[in-house]
Amino acid sequence: MYFKLSVCLLCLGLLAPFSQITLAQTDGHEGHNHPKGEPHTDSQIDEPEQKPLPPLSKQQLIDQVLTGRSILKDQRLTALHTFTQQVEKAESDLTDKDQRPVYDQLLQGLNRNIQFITDNQYVSAFAGTEESFAIEPLSEAHKTYKDALDKAAQDYATVVAKALRRDDEGHLGTWVKSDLDNAIDTELMAQLMDWYWHHGHVDVPPGSFDSIIKLTYRYVQLEPTAGTMYCNAAWLLWSRWVSWKQDPEKMPVGENDDQTAIKFLIQGRKACIDDAAYHHEAAMTVWGLARFHNRDYFNFILDSLHLAEKAVKPDNQWLHIRIRLTLGHTYRQLDDLDNALKAYRTVLELDPDQEVAKRIIDELENPSKASEKQI
Repeated sequence: MYFKLSVCLLCLGLLAPFSQITLAQTDGHEGHNHPKGEPHTDSQIDEPEQKPLPPLSKQQLIDQVLTGRSILKDQRLTALHTFTQQVEKAESDLTDKDQRPVYDQLLQGLNRNIQFITDNQYVSAFAGTEESFAIEPLSEAHKTYKDALDKAAQDYATVVAKALRRDDEGHLGTWVKSDLDNAIDTELMAQLMDWYWHHGHVDVPPGSFDSIIKLTYRYVQLEPTAGTMYCNAAWLLWSRWVSWKQDPEKMPVGENDDQTAIKFLIQGRKACIDDAAYHHEAAMTVWGLARFHNRDYFNFILDSLHLAEKAVKPDNQWLHIRIRLTLGHTYRQLDDLDNALKAYRTVLELDPDQEVAKRIIDELENPSKASEKQI
């Protein structure tokens, strides 16, 4: 089964089986673990466990992927051309000429997609696939079009997953990294990140996360709003810095990677400025770094949480509560108990029965009754 990197990091967390890495602990008391983000690809491979197959040669693996890409290209072009023809027909049948600009804009996007796919250029989003699509006469054709694109992506993701299951030596990763600046196959990149997570020994030095980090740098060049990608790589970077700090001989790379992690998260902040979930996830990503290694980074956490407060949608109560709770925890770490109390009380404004906020407010207002447990 192919697991998304974000889910993999969440599930494995501190138990990551890297011989060279000793990850910083996180705060179990308040639930500060590495955050779960949104999946970073549209595909989800869910197949029953299969018996291991013999490994393939580098060229066999590359040929499998290239064949899959060719099929993906053909399927996408077929879907695009078919839907384009249907849009043109629907526009020609219009009686209300005021609706023409909507059709024209859609056709421009479709033709641009066709040109990009034909020229083997990267397409971040396909015209007409946005949730707000609302051209009623095209509803049935639109569904068929979206289903065809989704199936094409799913089929290709399966091809990649099957190839990686037969790649014991990391041939596909070496191939992609040999020309990473020009790589545009984000599906392969995403699945390679997962592969390298489980094969950390092939990195140089082993356990350095170097391949995942470099793949992530390229990925966000293509998909700059993929917020969880920034957080995943930042977590790996500061974890590597911890290992370097503990034993530079065993982990010779990693010096200053705590700072690199913060810079990368700030890059993500600029790209995801209106994404409240990203800002909260970024804050949680460096919680362990600030809590156990450098308390100055709580300033970054506070900045991220304030941005999350500004960006969160009014109806997203769950995220509102998480942001306010984390603000309270952060102020407690900074011994700013007045602001901590204010943050926890705002949680109760949304959910009067929120147990964590109620308990901590009671502890702060009644120190003599406070639990011996500390954040």
